[in-house]
Amino acid sequence: MPRYTPTADELAALEAFWPWLGSARQPQRGVSAGEVRLGVVLDALANPAARMQVVAGVQSVFDQANAAGGVHGRRLRLIGMNRAWSEEAFALVASAPLPSTQQALRKLRLPSIASLDFQLRDADPGGWQWPLLPSLQQQARMAVEQLESAPPNCMRRTFDPKHWSGAANSDTAPTVPTTEQPLCVAALAPATDVDALRTRWRADGIKVRQLIELSGMRPKLLTEPYLEHQLVLSVPLAVADQAEQQGQSLWFVLGQASARTLVEALARSGPSVVPESLLVQMRTLTGFAPLPGAPLAYSRSSAHGWRPEIYSPASPSSRSSDQRPRKELP
Repeated sequence: MPRYTPTADELAALEAFWPWLGSARQPQRGVSAGEVRLGVVLDALANPAARMQVVAGVQSVFDQANAAGGVHGRRLRLIGMNRAWSEEAFALVASAPLPSTQQALRKLRLPSIASLDFQLRDADPGGWQWPLLPSLQQQARMAVEQLESAPPNCMRRTFDPKHWSGAANSDTAPTVPTTEQPLCVAALAPATDVDALRTRWRADGIKVRQLIELSGMRPKLLTEPYLEHQLVLSVPLAVADQAEQQGQSLWFVLGQASARTLVEALARSGPSVVPESLLVQMRTLTGFAPLPGAPLAYSRSSAHGWRPEIYSPASPSSRSSDQRPRKELP
């Protein structure tokens, strides 16, 4: 029988393929016969109270899973942030690492599942970071799409100085001719910059009828007469509802959602789990709801768990309409 000698590239490809096989006899970082060790890195989350709430939310889900026998007979153990980058963690959960450290995920074969950081651009579906929250780019695109449904008699403008939306007609400093025609604006900038523009338009006698902003730029709706104010939410409204019902903070509930997403992906990966198989299962979570009314949008083409939502209590035609007073708006 003829013998075949693989090339150096073929040997490298074969070596990279071995981890995918996974077996009970093949050790994996952070995985033993009785437990899976999972890390939380929250360096990009500045608020200490928010960090504590995220960790508490994750731990509550792990406690529930462990009480039911764990995942494939393994208990889930949450390890400290200072140890998560070591050889002890199988994956990260509910994390918000600094951008400078995100690049290390692939090198370490360390999946970051349902992370809680805000990505500027859309995450790579072939990458190692799977954010739970939509990117700033996704939110900006939704704001521009919402502007397309503005009243027909409205003059439309997009204020997008950083070009987050990628729209061809976005302006860094939109000029508006003096006219009696009302103005509808998608403003993708800090509230202080938007308010400066509105002050200038008001002085010129220009009336703003509709204003669409990102909730990360202006967390509360404006209650001005004749203004239809809409916010693009980075977290589904159902998640804020869940926090109110539980009497918990939004960060606690986000930690729970992230942990439930990871538990589901681990369960689907089978007992011989490896980091790569966990990433494959993330693509199958389309429609899985870690919280009531908040199904995930993960797929082969999207590495973000939730899509942005439009919130406008004044407009019954918007994608999300609500007349109730709200304790917490995401």
